[in-house]
Amino acid sequence: MRRSLSLALLALVACESRYGAYLELESDVELDSVELYFGTPIDSSAPNTFASPKTGAQSGLVFGRQFSMFDRYDVAPTHTTTSYVPPDDANRDLGAYVVVVASRGQQAIGIAEYFGFEVPSDELHEYRLTLEPYDGGVERWGRDPGCIAWKRDRGDPAKQVVAVVEADNRDCDESVVADDCNDLCSVGCCTCDVATTLCTAPCAIGCTTSGSCAPTMCLPTGTCGATCLPLSTMEARYRCAIENTSAALTIQVDTYGDQMCSHQYQFDLAPEGNSPVPCVDPKIEYSQFATGFTYAIAADPTRPGGCVIMSMQSSGVPFTATDRMIVSVAAGGGLPRKSVIIAITPGNTPCMMMGYRVIAGGTTYGC
Repeated sequence: MRRSLSLALLALVACESRYGAYLELESDVELDSVELYFGTPIDSSAPNTFASPKTGAQSGLVFGRQFSMFDRYDVAPTHTTTSYVPPDDANRDLGAYVVVVASRGQQAIGIAEYFGFEVPSDELHEYRLTLEPYDGGVERWGRDPGCIAWKRDRGDPAKQVVAVVEADNRDCDESVVADDCNDLCSVGCCTCDVATTLCTAPCAIGCTTSGSCAPTMCLPTGTCGATCLPLSTMEARYRCAIENTSAALTIQVDTYGDQMCSHQYQFDLAPEGNSPVPCVDPKIEYSQFATGFTYAIAADPTRPGGCVIMSMQSSGVPFTATDRMIVSVAAGGGLPRKSVIIAITPGNTPCMMMGYRVIAGGTTYGC
């Protein structure tokens, strides 16, 4: 809700000696409304410190937004405006940074910032800010809006991106961090998925809240190992895991003239203890296939608990390299899905017996 700046208040301030802070804005173009984003310092040491819908998770110098009844107001069209923030209990902790956005007719036209902002209770501070053009380096989002990030050259790499976000909600969505599966995944951002947060204890995809993981799919442990975990994307970690393991369930497919001798492979998942893992609702979660090859997986309709993989090889494409995939199956009982690495590799030439064989081995990962 916008408030009109009270001329009576300004007149009263001019007549009395008051402590607190004045914000004086100057603009080359007319403005008719102002929004102030006050921020207090919060931890900026993580690899990613906040997230926005346009850019996703990113690093930057972040401040926790502090709301005030003085943080939005309307004025008659003008090139200059002054607002006064008194040093009452609600304003003394407004923070060490403020960024100002000025608008005309609901269209943002200017922006300015000040580091070291404070509202003193024993003296009067005046902050004179000249608005710069509002450009593509600025992103505002959230409630009404709630958060802002400004990317610009400030002469310090650590301050190239400065953001004012909610301290307990750094993606400024509808969920505070205690209830958010991924507090670095803003609504509207297509570079993340709150349903696929990487958890490391156990190694799983799931929901992390308040420092604990509620897994929905258990992953090959190598995904969270020292070699794969530092990689920046889940795709890279999956690829790393399947390329650096000897625990794959391997299916050797015979060839004839570089063509697969069989395109359907029946198998059971690797046992855990003395019991096989039923192949319930199997899905290929990640694949590393050579161009010209596609695979599908299903529960085997002819063998209870078994799996079947179907392959397709494009005409003229030789089968000479190993194709790999991560497959998950439902565990039942509300437990997280289990996963297994499967490798499809060239076997004998010419074709032998059924045209394929399952090599003993492979690990089914639960958590």
